[in-house]
Amino acid sequence: MRAAHVIPAAGFAVAALPRLRAWWKGSFGAAVGACVALALVLRAPFLGTPLGIDEGGLAYVAEHWRPHGTSLYGDLWLDRPPLLLLAIRLAVTTGGTIGVRLLGAVAAGALVVVAALVARELGGVRAGPAAAVATAVLASSRALDSVYTPAELLGAVPSTTSVLCLLVARRTGRARYLLAAGALAASAALVKQSFLDAALAGVVFLVAGARYGPRAGRFRAPACWLAGALAPLLGVAAASRAGDLRGGELPYALLGFRLDALRALGGRPATFGLHFLGLVASATASGLAFAACLAAFRARRLRFEPRIAWTLAAWLVGGLAGVLAGGTYWLHYLIEVVPVAAVAFGVAIAEMKPAMRRAVLGGGVALALAGAAGTGAYVAWRPPYDAEQDIGTYIRAHARPGDTQYVMYARADVLYYAGLRTPYPYDWSLMVRAHPGARRALYGLLASPRRPTWLVAWQDDDRWRLDRGDLVDVLLRRYYRPVAVVAGHRILREV
Repeated sequence: MRAAHVIPAAGFAVAALPRLRAWWKGSFGAAVGACVALALVLRAPFLGTPLGIDEGGLAYVAEHWRPHGTSLYGDLWLDRPPLLLLAIRLAVTTGGTIGVRLLGAVAAGALVVVAALVARELGGVRAGPAAAVATAVLASSRALDSVYTPAELLGAVPSTTSVLCLLVARRTGRARYLLAAGALAASAALVKQSFLDAALAGVVFLVAGARYGPRAGRFRAPACWLAGALAPLLGVAAASRAGDLRGGELPYALLGFRLDALRALGGRPATFGLHFLGLVASATASGLAFAACLAAFRARRLRFEPRIAWTLAAWLVGGLAGVLAGGTYWLHYLIEVVPVAAVAFGVAIAEMKPAMRRAVLGGGVALALAGAAGTGAYVAWRPPYDAEQDIGTYIRAHARPGDTQYVMYARADVLYYAGLRTPYPYDWSLMVRAHPGARRALYGLLASPRRPTWLVAWQDDDRWRLDRGDLVDVLLRRYYRPVAVVAGHRILREV
C-alpha cells in the first residue's frame, strides 16, 4: 500500500492541529514535555529486546508485502487493517527491530501530548499535566504490555486525536477540525479494527449537536465529519484497485474472521475466564483501575454540558466494547481505554488541593519508576522472546538461497528473524484453527513439492487437534529429518 494513498488522512491530521507554539507555552508545555520524557524512560529497558510474536509477525508480513500477490497482503494473509501494516513497514524499513520499538516510543509520546490537550480542553490547565502523568505511566506499562509496540498503542493516537478535534471544533466552530476528526476516527479503525470508540464519539457528538446546538447549519457538521472519514477509506480502495492488497478480502479479515475465531475458541470457557481475570489483574497492577476508580469517585463533582457529557460517555463505551467484545482478553487490549481513563483522571483531580494532587501524581510516578527498574533488571537477566530470535538466527545462518520456512503451528516472530519466504500464508495458530480451508491447505502443502525447506516444531503437531488421523506425523517422517534443537525446539529440514 503506497504512502500516497494515506496523504489525505495525514493532511487532515496536520490541519487539525493549531500551531504548536500556541499550545506549547510556559509551564504547561514543560510539564507535558517532562511526562513525555517519563514515558520514554519507562520504555528504555525494553528498547533492545527481541520483537514479540505480534510485533515480529507484523514486521514479517510488512516486509514481504508486495503488489499483486495471491493473498490479502502479497502472498500472506492477516486479520489486521492496512494502516497498521503500513506503519510497521515504514518502521522496519527505516530501523529494523529498533525501528519497530521506536515507533512504539513515538506513539507513547504522542499519546501523552494528545491526552494532555484533551484534558486541558475539558478541565483547564491543571488537568492537562495530571492526565499526561497518567498517560505516560500507562502507555509505558509492562503490566499492559504497552512497553512494546502493540497495535492498540498505535491506534490510540489517531483515536484520541479525533476526540481532541471534536472538542476544538466545538470551541472554535471551524469545519476543518470536523474533517480531521472524521479522518482520524476512520484511520484509528484502519490501524486496529476494534478502535471504533472515536467513531462512536463522533456520531454521538454530531447527534447531540443537532439536539442541543443551534439549528442553523446543523447539517454542515455531519457532512464535514463524514467527508473526513471517507478520505482514508478511499485511500484503501485506491490501494486495492492498484493491486497493493486484495480489498475484497478485507471485510472477512477484519470482521468475519473474528466470528470464526470466537467459534474456534468457544470450547474453552475456562480459558476465557482465566484471560479475563488476567485482564483485571493487569488493570490493577498497572494503575489503570486506580485511575478509573478515582475518576469515577470524583465524577459527581464534574459538570459538563450535555453534548460533551454524551460524547465522553460514547468514547468510554466504545473503548470498553473494543476491549471486551473480542473474547480473548489479551493484556494489551486494555490500552484502548487508557486515554479516556487518563483524561478522566486528570480532570477529576484537577480541583484537588495542590498538596494532595502532588502526592497522588508523585506516588504514581515513583511506583512506575520502581517497577521499571525491577522489570529492567529482569529483562537484562532473561530477555523476552530470546528463544524465537535464537531459532530464527540459526535458520538464517544455515539456509541456502531459495530456501523457505514454516513454524508449526505458529510463532510468527521466528519467521521474521529467519527472514526466509514462507509458502504458507497463515502465520498465527488461530488462523490455522479458524480460517476456512487453512488446515486443508497445510496438509496439501506438506505433501507437495512446494513444502517448506525448514520447519520448526514449535507446538506439538497434535496441539488443538489439528492433526486428526496423524496425517502431519506421517508427512513429517516422510519428508523431513531433524537437524538441530535450539532453545528446546526441534528444527527440521527437508530431506
